[in-house]
Amino acid sequence: MIVRNSICIVEDDINSAFVLQTILSKSGYEVLPTVSTGEEAIACVASDNPALILMDITLSGKLDGIEAAKRIKQKRDIPIIYLTGYSPDTVIQRVKETTPFGFIIKPYDPKSVLITIEMALHKAAIERESMETKRRLATTLGTLQNPVFSTDSAGNITYLNAAAQNFSGVNLTHVMGQPFDHLLSFYTLDSKQKPIASFLEFKDKQDAFEVVTLNKDRQQRYVRIQVNTLSDLYQNVEGYVIAFNDFTEQFHYEQNNQKLASALTNSHEGVIIAEWDNHTNEFVIEYFNEGLIQLLGHPVQALKGQPVSKLFCKGFGEDICSALAQRHPYTTDIIMQRYDGKFIHTHWEITLPSDNNASEYYTVITINDVTHLRQLEENLRQTQKIEAVGRLASGIAHDFNNLLSVINGYSELVLNKVSPEEDVYAHVKHIYEAGHKGALLVNQLMTFSRQNKQSEKTLIDIKRTAYNTLQMLQHWLGEKIQLSVRIDKNLWPIYSQETYVDQILVNLCVNAKDAMPRGGSLGVHFENFTGTPSNLSYGHYIKITVDDTGIGIDRNTQKKIFEPFFTTKPIGQGTGLGLSCVYGIVKQHNGTIQIDSHPNSGTTFTIFIPANTYDSIQAAPQKITPPTTRPKRNIFLVQLPDTIAQCLYHCLQIQKETPHHCNQIPLAQEVTQEDRIVAPQSLVNRLNCPQNQIVSIPDSSETYPHASVSHPYAVCEILKKLEL
Repeated sequence: MIVRNSICIVEDDINSAFVLQTILSKSGYEVLPTVSTGEEAIACVASDNPALILMDITLSGKLDGIEAAKRIKQKRDIPIIYLTGYSPDTVIQRVKETTPFGFIIKPYDPKSVLITIEMALHKAAIERESMETKRRLATTLGTLQNPVFSTDSAGNITYLNAAAQNFSGVNLTHVMGQPFDHLLSFYTLDSKQKPIASFLEFKDKQDAFEVVTLNKDRQQRYVRIQVNTLSDLYQNVEGYVIAFNDFTEQFHYEQNNQKLASALTNSHEGVIIAEWDNHTNEFVIEYFNEGLIQLLGHPVQALKGQPVSKLFCKGFGEDICSALAQRHPYTTDIIMQRYDGKFIHTHWEITLPSDNNASEYYTVITINDVTHLRQLEENLRQTQKIEAVGRLASGIAHDFNNLLSVINGYSELVLNKVSPEEDVYAHVKHIYEAGHKGALLVNQLMTFSRQNKQSEKTLIDIKRTAYNTLQMLQHWLGEKIQLSVRIDKNLWPIYSQETYVDQILVNLCVNAKDAMPRGGSLGVHFENFTGTPSNLSYGHYIKITVDDTGIGIDRNTQKKIFEPFFTTKPIGQGTGLGLSCVYGIVKQHNGTIQIDSHPNSGTTFTIFIPANTYDSIQAAPQKITPPTTRPKRNIFLVQLPDTIAQCLYHCLQIQKETPHHCNQIPLAQEVTQEDRIVAPQSLVNRLNCPQNQIVSIPDSSETYPHASVSHPYAVCEILKKLEL
């Protein structure tokens, strides 16, 4: 016989206890010694731990069967069957509090006893298994990091795991039975974040919904929510299980990655991520952004998987490849060749990964197109050179002009006294012409000094000036060069001086002629232009284009052509001031000059000068004055340099004037209305006589723009001014 579960009988009636013991023993149950009091029943449970207790309700002693059952239940989960004959309603109510597994009615019927015991043991086993399952489930849910909630069929809370309590900030005992929708609210995962009416909108969906909610700290959290329905065997809804997956950190990480990726893709910088290839011992391009494609003009398929060295022109990039191989951070500037063949200046920065223990060695390379920046730097250096020449020129020009004024003045004096038929006339004329060439050279030098302020510039008709200059140049160019001129009919005026336009055209055309020793074509085009020229802001400009079909200029020479005193001509055939003079004039007008030239393909100079589209040129009325005879006048030569004063003195005597050397300023009463004064510009404000009686000459480069005559001044110009 197989021995079955042990049973403890608690009965104070010996006969009844014997009957039960006999029934159970015959059925194979292990029957523990019978006890008759509640205290003995508690002791039996502690010592023998029976599988089932048959408890008589009425017992002798201090504890009846119901009270003993309560105390046993507090310590052990042992099924109890009550033994009873008849019990009033009050006893039945007390019995219910101990949740008995059944009742055996006296007198005992063996069959009823065995059935009741088997059902109780089976029910106890099922409950123990259920409790173990619940315990395991509760332990499992409690250890989950994701919040889990459960509700009844009406949506009222029945369970929260530890993560759920931590997320919501509430304890299960505080919210038990409350609607789940009152605990947490959800919003759509979009910019508007519309509220969602109930969690039931997510039930029984295969995929989790991504929504927004607030945690216990009122912080916005992004969660994936899934709601499953709990049903019984008959598919009746018993409740719902709500599970969260908080992916806030992942969401922000992905958002940041998207922003970084967008910034990287739209960046004007070229960005490369390259990984080391152990087979080729080179860095291979694994990623590149749109900025690199735009920078180099490479098609996408031509870069992916290619070595970084493929980006270099031949002869460039050895330093970068060495730095990559040695795994050192590096920055450098190199010249690269675009896919279309154009060369650009680039700045490279090589950055190493922050994780030195990474399994794969990679590097990040950023490439910037600094061509425009290098051009600006070159323009700045060119401007600084020209300003240096200007400072030098302004320092020596005044003294040099004084010497030229004496040379030119005495040359004029001799030429007026000598007959053209005499041999000496030709010699003096050569001196006079050389003096004027020297004056032209000084004027070119003074272009760099930036002494010509905006106040001395007037609104000029550049169309008329250009026609006059080009008409003169056409004869000078000769028959071998075909001059083509196009000037817009409604060309805007500019604030300038006619001599500036002359210098620009003469210098550019002289260079063009020298570049075409066997002849060719020379084109000059003046046109209105509205837009954004290189290095200038948007506006209205006069565009001057001078192109030839000459021998062209190589790239290295182009870098130097605007430098003062740089020339490719033999010694004695060029000063190197022509193009630098043009450059200085253009910069004084806040314009820009560009060159496009290739060997044996000709040269094109393009100039942009700001135009004036508001003011119109008013023709000054011509004053017709009848010739008058005047008496002999006094001419006061006030504080002039001795050499200049002596030259003017002799010339004025020839003109039948009465010159006077004055070391002091003449008094007002000494000067009549017919008399004239020749004085340095710095003394004009101290002379107490009308301005129309004064002819001022420059006494330094600073007063040059305001003097009555230019510097070096010719005697004939001073005499003409004295006719006022």
